[in-house]
Amino acid sequence: MLTNPIVELHPYSDFLKKYMKSEESMKAYGADLKTLYLFLKERKKNWHRADPQDFSDLFIRFQEKGNKDNTIQRRRACYRKFYKYLLRINKIKDDPTLILDDIPLKSVQPNPKSLDKEQRENLIACLKFDTRINCMKSMAVILGMQHGLRLHEIAKIKWSDFDREKKRLTVLGKGRKLATIPMSQLLFNITPPNPAPEFVFQQCEGHWDKGTIARWIISVARDWAGFGPEIHFSTHTLRHCFCTAIAEMNVPIQYAIRLTRHSSVETYIKNYVKLEETEIDKFHSEVFK
Repeated sequence: MLTNPIVELHPYSDFLKKYMKSEESMKAYGADLKTLYLFLKERKKNWHRADPQDFSDLFIRFQEKGNKDNTIQRRRACYRKFYKYLLRINKIKDDPTLILDDIPLKSVQPNPKSLDKEQRENLIACLKFDTRINCMKSMAVILGMQHGLRLHEIAKIKWSDFDREKKRLTVLGKGRKLATIPMSQLLFNITPPNPAPEFVFQQCEGHWDKGTIARWIISVARDWAGFGPEIHFSTHTLRHCFCTAIAEMNVPIQYAIRLTRHSSVETYIKNYVKLEETEIDKFHSEVFK
């Protein structure tokens, strides 16, 4: 007899609350475990009776369905973590997920690159504010490109997060960390003083999902700005544009880290700061004359 997944996952949900950095991670892992539960249910098995062949077949199915590499990586990490937990509490004797280390990914996905300065200017210049939907599309681009918000941060923005008096915006970021950042003049100009709904990107039934906002951002780049397929563009490109603009202005590192909300100096320098050898030589010679 199969155990109800809610009951079976309850102790692991406590484990997730302890070790997952955000509510979003917990939801993603919960959904992945539900997918595994339903797959095992098809085979009349439960968590404890799963074997390596089950996981091999499951991940072949994921690849046949066209799951992206990052999705497969997340599910692999989820299942490995779950079965290590089951081992630790003596629910199983052998870990069937060890086979997952041998499952190759389709490709290594590079980080998105920033647009060049002219492309960034064109993207801002093409924004439209003639209808409500166009205002929402434009605001999503502005939040990403001039404020560095990630897609999931854009989706959760509320009107109460805007402080028009101080021209600052509060962001609920990765790991549920709150940060307050300056508002650009363009964002300030299009922010209504007394908005009605709770969420900025809100429908009658609730706030817009991330998929809808992502499609809006891509449509602005492709349809409004005219970016062709030769320009690699994703929603995260906007954040890279923001960070690149900060680096190009030679903003002092301590302020750049605050503005970009990176967890480490190394991440910011590695991805955005271009160190020229001639400049390095110049600074070295000045220090050691």
